[in-house]
Amino acid sequence: MVKKFRKKPIKSLMFAALVTTVFTHIGLKYSAVAYASSTPETALISVTDPDIFRDDKGKELRAGRNKLRLINGEEINIIIPQEFKDTFTQENVKDIISDNNLKGGETITIHNVIVTETEPITESNEGRIIYNYSTSITYTGTEKALSNDYFIISVAKGATKKLTSNFSQTVTTKIDVGTGKDSPFQLSGGLESKATYSQTKERTFSGPPEGGKANSREYRVKFYGRTFNWTQTRTTILTGTRVTNKGTGLQPTKALEYSIDHSI
Repeated sequence: MVKKFRKKPIKSLMFAALVTTVFTHIGLKYSAVAYASSTPETALISVTDPDIFRDDKGKELRAGRNKLRLINGEEINIIIPQEFKDTFTQENVKDIISDNNLKGGETITIHNVIVTETEPITESNEGRIIYNYSTSITYTGTEKALSNDYFIISVAKGATKKLTSNFSQTVTTKIDVGTGKDSPFQLSGGLESKATYSQTKERTFSGPPEGGKANSREYRVKFYGRTFNWTQTRTTILTGTRVTNKGTGLQPTKALEYSIDHSI
């Protein structure tokens, strides 16, 4: 399976150290220029409240600095680079807040969003002796978190820090399995997709700026995927007998790197 990458370089919102982010998808590497920018943040409440993703003037989240006022009266600052306004969603905000159990006073900064684009899948049965396989995938358009957040590094206020070793995290397509659900006969035709996010130990990470309340900045990465329906038919070469299984899954399509400034 072949993937194309849409380049989304970040322009620094403030000052920042230049870094290189490598995102590997099905064996192909993509390097995007990114900037580690600094800033502060805020909090969450009931993610079912539609006003949770509006600022104090009732405006939707937008590129630049956003301040969310939660039901509990607390606030969270969110910094979204202009380049990510079409790839970073309000659902992503909700995930970050809930996954990290943010209560208020934090600052979330989006450092990089790397998106993959899926090409038509070509499946080969060359050399098969017993069975041939035919797999089709139909995307349903729903984006969901594919993994928990992965911790990269934590940096103290006013400090800089490098990784002690290269960081790499891989996620694979998730197939819904369980009682009463079909399983694929084999992982092929896009059912075996995987994505890898990498950082080298040469990158320098910065902590919260001096003078702010936050004394620690955590860098994390989260993977997202889109839901799909799959159908796979197994044909016995000798007899022509066909058996078809169907199901649903979640294919990796996006890696989101962000940081949280908070006090510990």
